[in-house]
Amino acid sequence: ADRTCRRLHFIGSSLVLLSNTVSPAKVTFNNSVVNYSLEGTGGQINAASGLTKVGTGTVGLNVPGAYSGSTVLSNGTVSLGANQTFANLTGNSALNVSSGAPLMTLDNSLNTTFAGSIVGPLAVTKTGAGALGITGSNSIANTILAKAGELILDSGVISQNGYSSVGHTG
Repeated sequence: ADRTCRRLHFIGSSLVLLSNTVSPAKVTFNNSVVNYSLEGTGGQINAASGLTKVGTGTVGLNVPGAYSGSTVLSNGTVSLGANQTFANLTGNSALNVSSGAPLMTLDNSLNTTFAGSIVGPLAVTKTGAGALGITGSNSIANTILAKAGELILDSGVISQNGYSSVGHTG
């Protein structure tokens, strides 16, 4: 069942359990003291106006998520344990993998820059007509596909097990 709400703003408890799909307009984490983890079987977040994470704390996204509009990840760490789609990514957080090898889709309709680091065995797919510059220290140990627009990696490595493709449509 799809649960529609206007906005999710997390304060207090660090574990958020989702057992179904929620569709808030926007998801916001403002955490310097509390580290959050979104978990659950069958849970998913679809946020039409995006995701904002500010503060030095950690947020674990362990349920699938689709964040349209814009994604602002400022400071701290975002750990991925499930597939995520981020639109128009900006910020300077560290992005890493908490479990598995999730797919991170970066769907840019605008030209943006992400100054954070991307580390771990996640697969990265760039979609959308906009350009995305990734300027942090990166170590991506899985597939990188640039399907549309531009993907600019200013630093870092793709491991020997990695694969990259430009203009791939399949």
